[in-house]
Amino acid sequence: MPTDHSERADEDRGAARTVLLVEDNPYDALLIRLAIEHKGYRVVAAESAEAGLEMLARHAFRVVISDHRLPRMSGLEFLGHVKADPVFSLILVRLLSMSSVA
Repeated sequence: MPTDHSERADEDRGAARTVLLVEDNPYDALLIRLAIEHKGYRVVAAESAEAGLEMLARHAFRVVISDHRLPRMSGLEFLGHVKADPVFSLILVRLLSMSSVA
């Protein structure tokens, strides 16, 4: 029977291999997802900053990749919300704009 410690360790391992991707463009999300999954990571996608914040509240992540240009809330605003919460202080966040990649 798992203990609280072993359950937490399993959650930490899962979080370390799971990336939250916040991207509103389905084509860009697919390209990024394929590249990340190719490296052996699991990707959970959110189509908006608000959905990304909901995912963060429900699941453990160590890495978040967010588009800079999102509807209603920019990637910078999203980052501000993430970094303002001490629960998320150890999460690495990367802002991305596909127009800068092309």
